[in-house]
Amino acid sequence: MIIIHPLKIAFEDAPKVGSTSLFNWLYILLYGKKYEPVASSNKIKFVHGWMQAQQNEIIENQSTGNFKCPPDYLVFCLVRDPVKRLLSAYSNRVLHNNILDFSHKPAQKEPIKSGLLAARPALNYFIEHLEDYQAIAPSIFHHTRPLGYFLGRDSSIYDYIFDVSEMSLLREVLLNHWHTHKLLENQVIPEIPHLQTSGKKFFLKDLTESSFNKCLKVYADDYATFSSLNKNKISQEWQQSNSEHNKKEIRHTMAIATKFRPEIAQACWLNKNKFDIHDGKIGRFSGIIILKSNISDNYQLIVSDARGEWQLKWKQPSPEIAKQYPNNPSALNARFNIEELHIDSDRPVTIFIKDNLGKIYVCFIISGDNQ
Repeated sequence: MIIIHPLKIAFEDAPKVGSTSLFNWLYILLYGKKYEPVASSNKIKFVHGWMQAQQNEIIENQSTGNFKCPPDYLVFCLVRDPVKRLLSAYSNRVLHNNILDFSHKPAQKEPIKSGLLAARPALNYFIEHLEDYQAIAPSIFHHTRPLGYFLGRDSSIYDYIFDVSEMSLLREVLLNHWHTHKLLENQVIPEIPHLQTSGKKFFLKDLTESSFNKCLKVYADDYATFSSLNKNKISQEWQQSNSEHNKKEIRHTMAIATKFRPEIAQACWLNKNKFDIHDGKIGRFSGIIILKSNISDNYQLIVSDARGEWQLKWKQPSPEIAKQYPNNPSALNARFNIEELHIDSDRPVTIFIKDNLGKIYVCFIISGDNQ
């Protein structure tokens, strides 16, 4: 519990419920300026970490379980529907911040390197394998844990529980509280800013029935603890949005591959250009990508399908190909195999090379064919 004595308030924080906006706003009220991130122990300390590290006459931190509310203090927290909170965490952590690209220790990242997990998972694949991603990425684990872990399971300790959409109401309640106790009387109180809004937005309509039901199961305790979180309401919202979205079913029975020879490759091809689609999947096939002889081998081969992005096992032995390109050592290990691809009607499958700076070189695009 974070206690701010000059403002006579106490609140508990949780990830992905508007805490960045709230922390920055309170910092401005206390110090009259915006918080500037500072370097500490070779890490950047943002306002969250700074606020939670304070232990002085202005800001004090106590464990929620041992919290003793001082007289006349207003105690509150922010919540967010758990399903929508998970959508936000996925967008921010996985896609915008690329947490799966650089946050783990090598041993933790092994499931991605070995192809057991998608490196840049699609939303529903991510939810299907949520526990696996939590196990290898501490930041994902932190941002997707249930609200009750952070806020406790006794909601009666709070005078107010605000939804993240009720920032204006939170401000009004605090203004009345400060007016009652004659605090900040000569200070202009700004609006609460809306921060951490970057990244692609995802909605209930983007969830399959299986993913949505898993979310309800994972966060069942949150719905039971906080009365403002309504499982029946969010279920109705999902059903309505799912009906309105009228998701397309995969009707393709065949897929066609289009080849793009990138500038760093001498040659590339697949062992076939047409693929049968069964239950939205393409079966095993292989291909060849030969880098130019003057190009280093510090590249990855990635496939992006309906599940997300996967690193392929590339540079497998190809002795017969080496005979065709005797002056290029890369031809000796140029083969790759793909066991299975998932294809949908919304986007094609892309196979591309990526360098260590993140630059992409498209090699093949595979899309459904209506013929």
